[in-house]
Amino acid sequence: MTAMEAQQELSHIILRVTTGGLEYDEAKAMALPFLDIINKRGAEIAKKHKRRYRPMSWGYACRLGV
Repeated sequence: MTAMEAQQELSHIILRVTTGGLEYDEAKAMALPFLDIINKRGAEIAKKHKRRYRPMSWGYACRLGV
């Protein structure tokens, strides 16, 4: 799965939380594998450009609405 696909799945999970289809804790557990994929790719890109990567957390993703 690519980082773009993981981001799309993460946005679907966040949408289900905001509409009341999922509980916050259930959604967080579902989202962690997708966040790992996104963070891994982000770290690779940052290393390539010699920059520091700040990992995306579940709370940050919810605030952004990814």
